[in-house]
This record gives sequence, structure tokens and C-alpha cells, in this order.
Amino acid sequence: MQSAWTQSTNGRHANSRCAPFPRPEAAPAPPTIPAMSRLDDLADRIERLVLRHEELKRTNALLQQQVEGLASERDSLRSRLAAARARIDALLDRLPPEPVTAPSVAPALLHQANPADDAA
Repeated sequence: MQSAWTQSTNGRHANSRCAPFPRPEAAPAPPTIPAMSRLDDLADRIERLVLRHEELKRTNALLQQQVEGLASERDSLRSRLAAARARIDALLDRLPPEPVTAPSVAPALLHQANPADDAA
């Protein structure tokens, strides 16, 4: 008695109906590098990364100091601006109220504003 799998495939592998995939050509073997050389290269790279990390930490600390200094300067300038506004408001409050009158215009300006008078 045959199993269900054997009966359905007639004793062949289920994928035998498909064409086989072409095998890729083998890539050329990488040149052999001695293990010590690779380790030395890795150690050099790690050393450079550690130095770069330390340099970036120093740069970051300097930038943080600069940000703190600029924030302090900004706060000082805001305070000075608020004080100047308060002084200007106090000076404006001390001014006497202006009477509401028609604006006065100098006669020379009236003459320039009306070119029809020049034609006559």
C-alpha cells in the first residue's frame, strides 16, 4: 500500500516537474588576508573611532557652553528690552494730551500738492 504522497507524485519528488534553477557561477575567492593583519586593521579602526568619539565629546561640550552663553545673553537682552519699553511707556504717560485739531500744512507743501495753481 502506498502513502498518499507517493500516490500523488507517482513516486517522484514533488518539485521534479519544475526545471532546475541555474546555479550562479561561484564568485572568485577573496584574497586571503592573514588573520593578524585583519585584527591589526580592526584595532586601528577602533582606535580612530575612539579618538573621533573623544573629539566629538569635546566639541559637544564647547557647543553646549556656547548655547548656554547665548541663552543667557538672550535673556539679558529681553530684560533690557522690557525695561526700555517700561521707560518709554512712562515717558508717554507724562506727555500732555494733544488737542484734536485739523492737521496744519505748510504753505509750500500746499503749493507743491496743487499743480493746477502752477498752470494759471
